[in-house]
Amino acid sequence: MSFNVDMKCFGSPRQKRKSLLCKIVLLDDTQIIHEIQDTSRGQDLLDVVCKHLNLLETAYFGLRFIDKASQTKWLNLSRKVIKELEGCHPVTLYFSVKYYAVDPCRLVEEITRYQFFLQLKQDILQSRLPVPSDLAPQLFAYVIQSELGDFDASLHKNGYVSEFRLIPSQTRELETRVIELHKRLTYVLP
Repeated sequence: MSFNVDMKCFGSPRQKRKSLLCKIVLLDDTQIIHEIQDTSRGQDLLDVVCKHLNLLETAYFGLRFIDKASQTKWLNLSRKVIKELEGCHPVTLYFSVKYYAVDPCRLVEEITRYQFFLQLKQDILQSRLPVPSDLAPQLFAYVIQSELGDFDASLHKNGYVSEFRLIPSQTRELETRVIELHKRLTYVLP
C-alpha cells in the first residue's frame, strides 16, 4: 500500500535567502565589507556602521550610493537594502554626514565631532565646500595642529605640510603660510 502524501501540508520548502556583499567607505577612507540579507533594512546597515565606529549620535549620518542611473542617493533607512540597491553592482555605500548640527559645540561625543571634521575636510578637498583664500591658511594650520599637535622643530621638518592635501589648489606659498601659523598655535589644556 502506498500513500500519496501532499507535502504542501507541511509548508512550502524554505526559500533560499538572498544575500549581498557590500563595501562601505567610511569618512577616513577605511572600508567595511558587510553581508546584507534580503530582510536587512537601511537602518540595520547604518546601525552596523555606527556600532563599528562606536558612534552614539547617529541621527546626523546616513549612507549614500550611486544608483544605476549614476545619480547619488541617500539610502532609505526604512526600506529593504536589496530593493534600494537593485541594479547597483558592485555595491558601494558611503558613510556621510547627512545633517549638520546647528551648533557643533553641542555635540556630546568626540567621535561625532571627529566625523564632522572628516566630512568637512573631504568636502573642502573635493571642492563641494569652497574656502575663501584669506581663510584657507588659518583653517589649514588648525587641521595640521589637530593632526600633528603643536609645532616641534625636531619633528616637523621642511615640507611636512605638503604631506597633507586639504584644498584642491594647494601651493608652496600656502604651505609656507600654514607653517608660519602652525608655529604660533599652541594647545591649552582646559
